[in-house]
Amino acid sequence: MRLDLTFLCTGVLGLLASAAPIGLHAVTIAACAAILLFGLPHGAYDAAILQSRWQGHARWFAVGGYLCLAGATAAAWWTSPSVFLAVFLALSAVHFGTSDWPEENWVVACAWGVSVISLPALFHPATTEALLSALAPNAALLTEALPYACGPAVAEALLGARLNTALRLELLALVALFWLCSPLIAFSVYFCAVHSRRHLHTWRARLGHGPRRNVWAISLMAICAFAVAYLWVGQPGTLSSDAIRVTFVGLAALTVPHMLLTWFVSRSRRPMESGSPVMTAPARSIP
Repeated sequence: MRLDLTFLCTGVLGLLASAAPIGLHAVTIAACAAILLFGLPHGAYDAAILQSRWQGHARWFAVGGYLCLAGATAAAWWTSPSVFLAVFLALSAVHFGTSDWPEENWVVACAWGVSVISLPALFHPATTEALLSALAPNAALLTEALPYACGPAVAEALLGARLNTALRLELLALVALFWLCSPLIAFSVYFCAVHSRRHLHTWRARLGHGPRRNVWAISLMAICAFAVAYLWVGQPGTLSSDAIRVTFVGLAALTVPHMLLTWFVSRSRRPMESGSPVMTAPARSIP
């Protein structure tokens, strides 16, 4: 795997944005917009995965199950936000690791994911707590606990990455990004330039086709749904916190079915519609 130059270049833009004299509200809205515009397409590609994996009535059952899981996740935040936030962060760490570093063993991959989740709390605890407080009332407990997982996670990812220099440099770049940038900017750079792009690249290679129009159409519909949700829950004077809440609760609602779908299909021995077995599809390196 070669060094991800897109990640590095986007990280430089993130540094410039952090240094620019921009207000907190503007930064929050811009970061949330970037996450939705450039991050949602990798989730929208689940439609192509569903279409290739199931046909006929089975496909509709799969779509229905996907939507039910998304709705149940949103309901979980509504009824128990503290538990929701803890579970969401844990699932995100596993998903980021296994999706971004698929060629590494499970422990090393998850160490990368835990690094992504915990670095903001290590370098910017106050800002991280403020961001997480928009999602759950006990964010202070999580903010205090996350740094204890950061050191072991970074060490495990750094030492266990199969002597892969590119991955190690990528990890060091991630640490520098979260150290020098505000948590929301750093996460938006990672989510858009690394996770979303790499996920799309991998699954387009596995399926052997790429219905880009469908992906962007679904992404546009999802963005419209996020906008409606924002107008519904938004309150005067709480622009930043409402944007954070809608963005990350929405992402969580999509992450659970997205993670389960990709995990299930990746381990299925049944061939895709294109005829390429998912189990034997090699992971493609990112140029």
